[in-house]
Amino acid sequence: MKRFLLPAICLLLVFTSCKKKNDVTPVNTLTATVDGINMNFNSNMTARIDGNFTGTGNIDLVVEGFATNGSTNNMLGISFITANLNSITAGTYTAANANNTPPIWAAITYNDNSSASTHNYLTYTTVPFTITITSISKTNIQGTFSGVVADLNNSSNTKTITNGKFNVNIQQ
Repeated sequence: MKRFLLPAICLLLVFTSCKKKNDVTPVNTLTATVDGINMNFNSNMTARIDGNFTGTGNIDLVVEGFATNGSTNNMLGISFITANLNSITAGTYTAANANNTPPIWAAITYNDNSSASTHNYLTYTTVPFTITITSISKTNIQGTFSGVVADLNNSSNTKTITNGKFNVNIQQ
């Protein structure tokens, strides 16, 4: 009986153990699916804090990168604008919504340089877009994002962004 028990236990362990899936986004990664196309915005990627945003006295935490695809350089940027940098905490923010708690203006910018002319897409109050910060420290910001952005010059021209992920070290 003992002769059969040990091999049976070994087989049971082999077939019931599983490899854990690693869902952690690598550091210095900014990725998204734009209109069904997977894109990595890892070229010239940065996360930085800009003080006195456009002369308003507000602070802007910016995450941005470029997707180099042949001769095109599409850019994706995530901004969190607030009067107090410490109010940017882990949580879900609705882009282009001044009613976030704490009061943070969150925005997505996508520049599409893949055609003959550049199209600049932004988040609008009428188009849903969410950005979730899953972790933030003085040196790193991580999270996810998804929604729709609209062309700055023609709001009926939109891009759907899904599966957005970022894990970026913040420049000091």
